[in-house]
Amino acid sequence: MQLINRENDFAIEVMSLSDVDDVHILECKLFKPPWSKKMFSDELALNNRRYFVAKSKDPNSFDQVLGYGGAALMVDEAHIVNIGVASDKQRLGIATGIVAALLISATESHFTSATLEVRVSNEAAINLYTKFGFAPVGVRPNYYPDNRENALIMWISDLGKSEFKEGLLKLLIEQHLDVAGLQEQ
Repeated sequence: MQLINRENDFAIEVMSLSDVDDVHILECKLFKPPWSKKMFSDELALNNRRYFVAKSKDPNSFDQVLGYGGAALMVDEAHIVNIGVASDKQRLGIATGIVAALLISATESHFTSATLEVRVSNEAAINLYTKFGFAPVGVRPNYYPDNRENALIMWISDLGKSEFKEGLLKLLIEQHLDVAGLQEQ
């Protein structure tokens, strides 16, 4: 699967082992403590994981990793475990594309729900997840090791419904993400 945003010159595609070095560099800039390269490599080796990267399609920075995200697929739910977008590339629809790719992958695998944790102070991320239909269901106290900040637990439980899929396609169109490949799969 590949989602393309021609307006902002990026594509969302499946992460491969060759992306790990660039993803790790970005991870180190964004998160404390960061995941190691081995953690990303180990995740990619698992059958029940889905990871995507956003890469620049601008000729001046072709294939530069702009963002990434992953989910663990367990029983009937997708647990989004991480999303990261380069600070200077935020607000271009990259995170939206990555979340969409993760949810599309989950629906194609017949998963019916998705969950994630997000810092209670991260209003931009909470707003993003809410656009997809995630709703808060609880709090994990002292969840983040760097500052012991609480995490908001969010869920979406209707991934298999046609209304969810229609809303997702509408959101992708609004974000200028080419969905032609999705409709063919």
